[in-house]
Amino acid sequence: MRGALLQARRNDARSADASSGGARSSEPGRGRFPRTERCWDPEDRLWYVSNIGGEGEAGWISRLDENGTVLDARWFEGLNDPKGIRVFEGVLYVTDVNRVLGISVSDHTAVEYPIPEGLFINDVDVDESTGQVYASDSFANVIYRLDVGAPASAELFLEFEDVVGPNGVLVDGGSLVVVGAGGDTEDQLGTFLSIDLADRTVTRFGDLAGRLDGVERDGDAFWVSDWTSGKVFRVSADGTWTVAYDLAADHGVASAADIGFDPERRILCVPDPNTSVAFITVE
Repeated sequence: MRGALLQARRNDARSADASSGGARSSEPGRGRFPRTERCWDPEDRLWYVSNIGGEGEAGWISRLDENGTVLDARWFEGLNDPKGIRVFEGVLYVTDVNRVLGISVSDHTAVEYPIPEGLFINDVDVDESTGQVYASDSFANVIYRLDVGAPASAELFLEFEDVVGPNGVLVDGGSLVVVGAGGDTEDQLGTFLSIDLADRTVTRFGDLAGRLDGVERDGDAFWVSDWTSGKVFRVSADGTWTVAYDLAADHGVASAADIGFDPERRILCVPDPNTSVAFITVE
């Protein structure tokens, strides 16, 4: 399966000073996104991209229009290493090392949800039916849960016994879908899991394995990215999977980090953590 690569934006997200905290806008431009994650806001029809920054450099969040043009290169600054992001009821939730921040998309005010035991809080999603937030810790091999109305509510939801590197998370009805990045050795590959939110039962979903990063639902199937190979997989409801897009081979996008998906226009947003953000029209 090969989709149309709409554009690989290399919009300038470095032009502003990263030393100051808070939110600030900059003029639209083009350049480079360093080490990125992404999410789609269907209500405001915007893309948000978290920029991890680099050694000694603070992280920030960029805001793009629905076509991928940068509106605010440094929409929110003063972060450490922001990674997973989701928008829920006008608030952008972003993971940042050992905390989750809830940032109002209208006025940039932020609420901090500390996770004192967190080592590498990676991805985040919100259960819209309960207002509870789930966040993965890829180094501690755990999932945390917190309540959006209580900043000090973070609790250990699940500690994995034989799963290494839980990464992308997605609330899917009464389950939490988790894809794993794996561990340090070649035989420690990440897998596709489903956790029952009621009884916390963990079920392996199919036999997909790799350095998995992002997961998004598309009808009765899922899109899953592999950050080391630059591949995007399509996983069916029965757990079978195919390589839907080999971005490294077909488009020169070396890596596929945490993806975003606009189901209405059927556009996948795939960050290459080294350079750019690619937009693909999927079949």
